[in-house]
Amino acid sequence: MLRLAGPVVAAELGWMAMGVVDTIVVGRLGAEAIGAVSLGNSLYFAVAIFGMGLLLGLDALVSQAYGAGDLHECHDWLVQGLYLGAALCVPATLLVAAMVPLSGRMGLNPDVLGGAQEYLKAVAWGTPALFVYAAFRRYLQGMGLVKPIMAALLSANLINALADWMLVYGRLGAPALGVAGSGWATTISRCYMAGFLVAFALWNDARTGSGLIRTRLAPRAAAIRRLFAIGLPAATHVLLEVGVFGLATLLAGGSTPRRWRRTTSCWRWPA
Repeated sequence: MLRLAGPVVAAELGWMAMGVVDTIVVGRLGAEAIGAVSLGNSLYFAVAIFGMGLLLGLDALVSQAYGAGDLHECHDWLVQGLYLGAALCVPATLLVAAMVPLSGRMGLNPDVLGGAQEYLKAVAWGTPALFVYAAFRRYLQGMGLVKPIMAALLSANLINALADWMLVYGRLGAPALGVAGSGWATTISRCYMAGFLVAFALWNDARTGSGLIRTRLAPRAAAIRRLFAIGLPAATHVLLEVGVFGLATLLAGGSTPRRWRRTTSCWRWPA
C-alpha cells in the first residue's frame, strides 16, 4: 500500500505546490495580485474539479479490467474516458468564459476583479490538457503505474515556476503580463503534464507490447454512459467539498478592506 500510495501522495503535494508557487511569485506585485490569483483559481477550479471528478470512474473500471488480466479492456476504458473528457471540455470552457463577464456582477472588489478576469481568460485555454491529463492519470493509476504521475507533477512544478518568473515579470525576453502571466504559466504546465503522461503511456506500450496503440478509437455510448453514471456522484461530492472553500474566497473577494483606528477607549471600525 505504501509503494502505491507514496507516489500518489507526492503527486497531490505537487499539485498543491503549483498554487503555492503562483502565490509566491505574484506576491511581489502586491496584495491585489495575490487576491486576483486566488479568486480566479477558485472560480476556475470549481468548474474543472467537477469535470475531473466525472472521470473518477476510470479508477474502478481500469483497475477491475487490469486485475482480470484484460489489458485490452484497460485501453478501451481510456479511449472512452477521453471521449467523455472531450464532451465535457466544451461546456466547461464555455462556463469559464462566461465567468469573466459574470464576475463583474458579483460585487467583487474592483482592485481584485480585473486581475482575476485576466487570470481566468488565460487558464481557460488549459482545460483540454487538464482533462487529457486526468484521463491518463486514472488509466495509469488503475494499472498501478503511479511513479510517472509523481514525476509529471514534480517536474511540472519546475516548468510552472520558470514560466511564472518569465511571464509575470517579463524575464528572458518574455512579455511582462503580471497576473495574466501566472494564468498562462499554469496553462503551459498543464499542457506539459498531459504531454508527459501521454508520452509515457505510448513509451510503456512500445516497451511491453500491451496493445494500446492498436486499440479501436470508436466511441461506445454505453461505456461513456457507465463512466458518467459512476463519476457523477463522486464529481458532485468533490464539487461540494471544494466549493465550500471557493465560496469563502468569493465572499472575501467581495469585501473592501477597512482600516482600524485607535480611540481613547477601544479599537473601532471607522464611521
